[in-house]
Amino acid sequence: MLPPVPRPPIVTLVAVVLFTACRGETEPPASADADGYTRAAVTGTLNSPAIVEASGLVASGRTPGILWVVNDGGEPPVLHAVSDSGEELAAVQVEQAENRDWEDLARYTRDGRSWLLIADIGDNGGVRPHVMLYVLPEPDAADAGVVVAEKLMDVASLPPRDAPVGLFASAIPFHWQPTGMDFAADESAVVILTYADVYYYPRRPGESPADVLSRKPRALGMPLVPVAEGIAFDDESHSIYVTTEGRHAPLLRFDPRPDTARD
Repeated sequence: MLPPVPRPPIVTLVAVVLFTACRGETEPPASADADGYTRAAVTGTLNSPAIVEASGLVASGRTPGILWVVNDGGEPPVLHAVSDSGEELAAVQVEQAENRDWEDLARYTRDGRSWLLIADIGDNGGVRPHVMLYVLPEPDAADAGVVVAEKLMDVASLPPRDAPVGLFASAIPFHWQPTGMDFAADESAVVILTYADVYYYPRRPGESPADVLSRKPRALGMPLVPVAEGIAFDDESHSIYVTTEGRHAPLLRFDPRPDTARD
């Protein structure tokens, strides 16, 4: 959902981060050193009628080739498991949870077990006294607790709101603001998604997230798609998936070029 009023882009490390294709003469070319990724290709569509406003996306830590998707606020608190072609394989009700404004989805491993984290952090008007993070074992539901978030940093490395973007992206309100974020499971990179592009941050061994996000990212170049809000690395930390809001949303995948090596 698009915010009603402009706000400065503030990204937290807990859960935050494609847009443009068919580039014409008004579109700036993709960066030549975009970490060796090919142009995005549509791999399928999210065919479930229940996925009406995809807002979070993450690769499964238990089943290769499976992605988890959540809807934006106002929809039932459900996790949708889809194939990499967009076909829905399962839907899991998250008990004791409310989808007030789910905006992102992440995964991590602890004690040999895969966990999912749902970020109910949407706050278009900046009026919520607190936000919610739902943590659950993949794919079972778990009790949610209340935690106090600590701001770690602002991500000032993203292009500012007045930076040149494609003609279509420039017409979208708030195209400069982050809508999704993911950390590669092997800790090799971070990606941040805005309505204008995908920004790739390679990570050097031993670097902290703050170090990584302080450098200028590489723009991967976006196809022309509507408001994109979900982004995730695949389970091998190589390909990058992106999806958008709306029914039958496209599912895009950036693949590394075989002739280039990653940082």
